[in-house]
Amino acid sequence: MQRNTGGLESNSNSFSKLPNSAIIVAQCKETKKAWDFVDNRLLPLLSYAYSLQVTKKEEAIYGIYSRICGWICTLATADEVRHFQAAAAAARAIFELYMDIMILEADSVPNSVDKFRLFPRVNRFRFAKNFYEFIKAHPELEKNEHAKIIELAVDKEKKEEVDGIRKKHWLNEKGKPRWPYHWTGMKADKRAEHCGLEC
Repeated sequence: MQRNTGGLESNSNSFSKLPNSAIIVAQCKETKKAWDFVDNRLLPLLSYAYSLQVTKKEEAIYGIYSRICGWICTLATADEVRHFQAAAAAARAIFELYMDIMILEADSVPNSVDKFRLFPRVNRFRFAKNFYEFIKAHPELEKNEHAKIIELAVDKEKKEEVDGIRKKHWLNEKGKPRWPYHWTGMKADKRAEHCGLEC
């Protein structure tokens, strides 16, 4: 039986034959249209939503939408071949943020909202801890420039707080607290699989 593609395959083949510069310009043109919609329609709605009394889940999702809007704004300016890396990074970030929305909306990960809200605190402490270990291993480096990071890394109360959060939300197979790669505890490919998407 012949598969009906509605002309998509021929259009795709024609598109792939275009020079990179033409593809970039075309994609940027369409992205600018998307940004016009975001700027004129979506952002005012988000601004109004923030003015209402919202749940923690709604607040988290609105925040992600705001970040997506920022990335779309960035994409709308990537209209040259030399902007390819920035455009690819933006597209990847939007895809990952979209998965965050899907998981939060479905609440398909236990305690998803709490994990989403607490992850930055845990990740910030992990970064400070790793940076402090690096500084200790390289005494020739200037410490005063990084006093705030070191202050966080050696804060015993913060350590106890973060350890408590990890024990509650992020455990390994042996039941011991671990440092999460992402607030869901999954890498991008597993999150895509979890959402029924291809990464």
